[in-house]
Order: sequence, then structure tokens, then C-alpha cells
Amino acid sequence: SPGSAPVGLDFDSFASRGPIPPAEDPSRERRDHANDRRVCQELLQKHEVMREILSGRLEKAKAVKECFEKQRCLRRTVDYLVRMNDPSVLVDLCLPLLRAREHLKLDAACEMVPALCGLLGENMDVSGRERWVCHALEALSRVNDLF
Repeated sequence: SPGSAPVGLDFDSFASRGPIPPAEDPSRERRDHANDRRVCQELLQKHEVMREILSGRLEKAKAVKECFEKQRCLRRTVDYLVRMNDPSVLVDLCLPLLRAREHLKLDAACEMVPALCGLLGENMDVSGRERWVCHALEALSRVNDLF
């Protein structure tokens, strides 16, 4: 029977039964257009902010890479990364640095452990904290497995 079908499967239960409404008045159309412009401007501003944040993180990641390429010493690279005091860059780079097994020594791992533990206690919004905690725990687990 038509009344017993789930709403999402019964087209008649959610389809419009009235006539299509006439065109809206021009003043409403202008207001909608102005609202659309405002929304677009807000999105572009947020995009610009995100671009700046990610560009900054990329520059810091490049600086860490350059430090490693110059010194070929993972302990000094980790020290440089930790002294940056930027948890987001630490999260971005901790796992790739721990994958550099041919360069990884206990001193570099010991340099990274306090910074990773610090990520576990950082104050931030819930979604960001979850990612940081997961990366920190994975990195700490990898250090434990390696040593």
C-alpha cells in the first residue's frame, strides 16, 4: 500500500502537490544576489586564510628538509623541528622522519619523544586534537618498536 512505504521510497509522499510558484519579485532576487555575493566573499576570505596557513607549514617543512640535506644528521634535524615549536609541522613530519631508518639513531628518537608527548596534552578543538593524538601515538609506538 502507498501509505506503508518508507518516505524516501514513496515519491508521492514527498513530491510537491501544488502548482509551481510564480517567479519571485525582483527585490527578493536582488537580496538573494547580494547574499550570494556575501557568502562567496566569506568563502574566498576563508580560502585565503587556509592558503596562508598551509603555505607557512610548507615553508617550515622545506626548512626542515633543507636542514637534513645540509647536515645529514637526523638528530640535528629533529632538534631543529622541535625548536620550531610548531605542533602542526611536528605532526606533519614526525612519521616520515621516523621512517628514515638508515639515519635514525636513539638520540634523534629521544629528542622527538618529549615533543610527541607534548602533543598529547595540547589544548585545541576536538577534530584537530584527534588527529594530533593519533599521529603522536603512532609515532611513539614506532619509536617503541624500533628501540
